[in-house]
Amino acid sequence: MQILARVPGEVTTKFEGERVEYMALVFDSKNEIRDVRHLDADPRPYRGRPIVFTSAAPVEPGYYTCRLVIRDLESGLSAVSSVRVFVPATAQSGLRLGTPLLLQEESGCAYLELSQRNGHLTLPWAQIYAFDRTVLSPIEEKISAQTGRLLALVPFSVPGVSEPDVAPSVRLVEAGTAQAWPVTASLVGTIRHSWGETAILEIPIPALKPRDYFFYVNGLDRTSRTAAYTFTGLTVRED
Repeated sequence: MQILARVPGEVTTKFEGERVEYMALVFDSKNEIRDVRHLDADPRPYRGRPIVFTSAAPVEPGYYTCRLVIRDLESGLSAVSSVRVFVPATAQSGLRLGTPLLLQEESGCAYLELSQRNGHLTLPWAQIYAFDRTVLSPIEEKISAQTGRLLALVPFSVPGVSEPDVAPSVRLVEAGTAQAWPVTASLVGTIRHSWGETAILEIPIPALKPRDYFFYVNGLDRTSRTAAYTFTGLTVRED
């Protein structure tokens, strides 16, 4: 499970002390804690700036609730956010696609990553979702209706295949009506890492109504002749 959260600048500007505690807790369907990630950070370099918090937790397929707790250890100021997610089973063979990470042009964000637990490394965000953090940021909430272009990072792997040949395509589907909006994606590059590779897609975005959408990525590996799909949510706000 990959965890992504965004802490607005309006929150970080209220940090007063020299230590802020970040804690990510993962609960299973029985409300039992399955994973805990913890990080103490000096907030002074990030005060007033948005923070993108990333982590990863190894869990089995199923439904989970992920909760992020932030606490200023000097003032006691705290904030809590949670989301319910479903982790699907991983294919044992053939093409595997990870969750797409959508990016928009934005500068000024700070990044905190917790990639270790009890001395064991988890899948590192910085490798799997590598991008220029000085000019881009993940889309964690909503985009403007005037947004004309998005980038998508899509991790993929084909176990047992040394040179996969993956052809991706994308679909944008309105959540309420299932109406498909025509979009095309250009493969502008790939990044190799320990888990496999990540495709970098550039997607021109048409003028969209303020709605909730599903962003689907379909992949076909010509080498193994296997296919897979993945998706993430996208919300267009009213400007």
